[in-house]
Amino acid sequence: MGGFDMTNAISIALAASLSFLTLSSASAATVGTEIDPSADWDVTCADERNCTVSRAVLNADTGERIATFALEFGEDTQAMTLTVPLGTAVQAGVRVLAGDTAIDVPTLVCLPTGCLAARDLPDEAVTHLTAARTIDIRFFAFKKSEPLSVAMDITALSDVLREKISWRKEWAE
Repeated sequence: MGGFDMTNAISIALAASLSFLTLSSASAATVGTEIDPSADWDVTCADERNCTVSRAVLNADTGERIATFALEFGEDTQAMTLTVPLGTAVQAGVRVLAGDTAIDVPTLVCLPTGCLAARDLPDEAVTHLTAARTIDIRFFAFKKSEPLSVAMDITALSDVLREKISWRKEWAE
């Protein structure tokens, strides 16, 4: 499996166009989010063998993006990229919980659109993600001791992968 492509991850983060959202006054809690399983997943393919499947999590009250979750698939690579709000504690990274599985994702850089966390994913992690109905994206606001948790319905993820990324043998069957 090839390595993580930082340039592509930054492009994904910029394309997500997160609004400026700081966490300086945020309390440790679950952030109000849009949880609509019928919401469309965005599928972008650079060519027939390199695709990104992404979805934004929106604040239920304001409609602003809180986070963006993306899976990037190449012919022999796969990675997860998350964009979380500015004001996120960088050293703590981001944790994605899919059922009983925790996937730690290091924060790589903060841009004007938010903080980018990314990592390569083994097949087992993708299997856990596609089997889950929801995920929790957890991160810490700077100088806060309790994590913020953003819930996201991913019920349709496995269907999207089977339909849109059918060239990956594990979803074509």
